[in-house]
Amino acid sequence: MFGLTKEYSDYYSSVAKSFRTVFSQYIDAFVIIGSGLSESYSQFEIVEKIPYSAVDGFPKIGVAGHLGEFVLCKVNTKNILFFSGRVHFYEGRKLTDLLIVPALAAYLGVKDILVTNAAGGLNHSFEVSDIMLIEDLMSFMFLSVDQLFRVVIPANAGISYAAVEMDSGIHINNKKNGFTPIHIRGNLRNEINHDLLHRMKDNLIQRKQHFRCGTLLSVQGPNYETPAEIRMYSKIADAIGMSTVPELIFGSRLGLRQLGVSIITNKLNPIKPDFLSHEEVVIAGKNANRALSELFSGYSEII
Repeated sequence: MFGLTKEYSDYYSSVAKSFRTVFSQYIDAFVIIGSGLSESYSQFEIVEKIPYSAVDGFPKIGVAGHLGEFVLCKVNTKNILFFSGRVHFYEGRKLTDLLIVPALAAYLGVKDILVTNAAGGLNHSFEVSDIMLIEDLMSFMFLSVDQLFRVVIPANAGISYAAVEMDSGIHINNKKNGFTPIHIRGNLRNEINHDLLHRMKDNLIQRKQHFRCGTLLSVQGPNYETPAEIRMYSKIADAIGMSTVPELIFGSRLGLRQLGVSIITNKLNPIKPDFLSHEEVVIAGKNANRALSELFSGYSEII
């Protein structure tokens, strides 16, 4: 049986309690915003905008292009909370900081989460500012989110890996009332909810919106790829970034219903590698904001 260790349990519980003193509204979904994508929600009605610092224990943002604020928007009929900014492993952050948003979703009973990121295009058919729906994941970050869990196997347990009720006292606030125990999944892999993914594809087709699909590969960073790395990675993935995969893996352990979206901010060519700056990534992300806004609108219709 799986349960968060007491250290991580206490930390996430404390942040969730502080969050509830700031936001009392019902929230339908969380959306994590990647580099340079903060304008993607500006067309929606903003209900409330609060800095991350207002929530005790929430990680501070240290990378340009990430604003570090919660933005609650009314998107069609849904209340969607945008996390405008994230922390990265290459900043020297703890794994618990990287995984704060899916953990917070689980504690607060928010079952839907959409994770976005800026990514380099490995697939040669992709263009800058393309939107890619993530169909599958690969991790070259050499991190294991399972180190946050402790394993408790009763003597009479016939199966050691299953979706089970955890025993460490962590609870989430459900949509009805009161609290419900978190369920931690073992080796059940459902990082991307494929039913939701199919509906997202259908919605974008109906909107006549151009999009791509593919596999996202995640690395630690902060360096960009060498020509040799580009040649290798392009054989196994369509886009590459420095985030998103750990969040989606952890969220799957918590039973969240998840989608992932990558914005292609540059094309990776092993023959003519570009000397890319973070500022250029942010600019390319901004050019995709209008299309991403359309995707968010469609997302609100399918959750």
